Formats: sequence, C-alpha cells, structure tokens
Amino acid sequence: MTETVPVPGRWRYIVRRLLENVVSLAIVAALIFFAFRLIPGDPVAAFVDPLADPETKRALMVRFGLDRPVWEQYALYVKNVLTGDFGISFSTKRPVFMDIGPPFTNTLMLVVPVAVISYGLGSLLGFVFGYVGGRWDLYGSAVFLVLRSTPPFWVGLLLMMFLAYHLQWLPISGMRSSWTAEGSFVETFFSWDFVRHATLPVISGAIYFTGLPLLVARGSIRQVLGEDFIDLARAKGLSETALLFRHAARCALLPVVTQTSLFLGWAMGGLVTIEQVFSWPGLGRLLVAAAASSDYPVAMAALLLLAVIIMSLNLLTDVLYASLDPRTAS
Repeated sequence: MTETVPVPGRWRYIVRRLLENVVSLAIVAALIFFAFRLIPGDPVAAFVDPLADPETKRALMVRFGLDRPVWEQYALYVKNVLTGDFGISFSTKRPVFMDIGPPFTNTLMLVVPVAVISYGLGSLLGFVFGYVGGRWDLYGSAVFLVLRSTPPFWVGLLLMMFLAYHLQWLPISGMRSSWTAEGSFVETFFSWDFVRHATLPVISGAIYFTGLPLLVARGSIRQVLGEDFIDLARAKGLSETALLFRHAARCALLPVVTQTSLFLGWAMGGLVTIEQVFSWPGLGRLLVAAAASSDYPVAMAALLLLAVIIMSLNLLTDVLYASLDPRTAS
C-alpha cells in the first residue's frame, strides 16, 4: 500500500484561500445579477424608439432572454460567464468585451502611475516622519491626513481651474487631443500628448492616496525601530541612513506591500470620480454610464471584472504572507 504524502501546511493554506475566493466570487456574481434585476428602468429602451410598438419590444425581450423567469436568466448568466460570454451591450449592440477592453486599459494606465507616485512617495515620507519624529512628524502627517480627507473630485476641480483654465499649462479634460488620431498601444500611451492629458488626473489621485501608505509606513517604522536588532545595529556603529533604509525600512515594508496590492484592485473602480471630472474614458466612468442606461450586460461584466481583480490581488497577498511568514499558514 502506497503511503500518501501529506500536503505542506503552506500549500494547504493557499488551496484553502483559493477555494474561499472562488466561493466568494460566486456569491458576488449572484449579488450582482439579482441587484441589477431590482434596478428600475427598461433595458430595451436603448434599442428601440420610445414610440415603437409593443411587439418590437417584446421581440427584443425574447432575444435577450429577459422574458424568462429570473432563475432561468440566472442559470443562463452563470453558463455564459463560465464560457467567457458576457453577452451583447444593450446600448452599443456590440459584444461586451469589446466595450470593456479599452476602458479597462485606460483606467489601468491611470491607476499604475497613481500607485507608483502615491505609494513610493508615501512610503518614503512615512519612513522619514516615523524616524525623525517631533514637529516634522506631527505637521507632515497632519497635512497628508487632511489631504486624505479631501474629496478627490474637489482637488481635481481646483487643479483644473488653476493649471488648465487660468495658466493653460495642461489640457482640461479627455485622454487625447481632438486632432490626435487613435493609434497603437505605444502610440497612444507613450506619447507627449497622453502625458499632458494624464498629468492632472494622476496628480489628483496621488494627492488623495498618498496619505494611506504614509500613515501605514510611519506606524510600521516606529514599531520596527523599537526592536532589539535595531539596537544591536546601532551598537555595531552603523550610520543612521544605513540603519533606516537598509535594515528598518526593509522590515517595515510588509504592511505597505499589502496595502499596495489591495489599492490596485480598489482603485480600478475607486477612481470613478476623477474619471468623471476629467472626462477620462475609464472603467469606472463606463460602469456609471451603463448603470444609468440600464445596460445590464456591460455594468454586470464591469463589476464582475473588478471583483475578480480585487480577489486575485487578495489571494496574491495571502500567498506572499504565507511565503514571508509561515506562521500565517498555520
């Protein structure tokens, strides 16, 4: 009889977290489906003229399966999602993935620089404030806490007023100039015109999000500086710069890394106010427009995509924690 080799604790933990995420995703998908069925509005109104005869509307209801019982619609929805078919947009009459793909890319190209700036600058300032202490720590943390409490759309409007309207240094809105033709990925997102249009939205997002990693890094570095190995490093004669960035900061980065992975998933939908202010054609703006026009397939697919991203990043965080600290996998 062959002896069964036990699964290591870390892998058992990862498999358990994966199964939990799958169950959570199934629950989220069900909530999304039934929530949109409760929203008032006529989903076929975008297809036909308001004065169209009832037979035309009835034919469209049959075409999209909206005449069936809710449980049959849900079963069809689950089947289509598992096969990668998110249906046809009620508004554009195109496959949903064609409507979601470009806005998803546009939002991603906005989220990445916001994350790099806010978490890079926030972590650095948090480490410095936590290490220096005193008035620098008090006033600096207070300033960024106030900025964190300020609505990002209000900051965006102020930046738009001064930098775009009065000084005319940057474009007011949009992702490209009207005379610029849409080109390839490199031509679109690695051009000076795109950089100019993205500057104000990125600054607005970075101002708002810098406060969170700053406070996390500040608290983490203050805790690490009280550890015994820091006193030992000082006793060995290490300089304060090497002590801060080579030893203390490396140990204090774990909570910041966790926040970064969670931020990327949340910001994909959380930048919707900035996208609205600057008319940025992103995923959050598409989601708002789809919900307002009762475009169920697009809105449901966008929400489900955001849920998948957030849960995937949560799972990645759990895997990193299990790798860095095996005690979490027990």
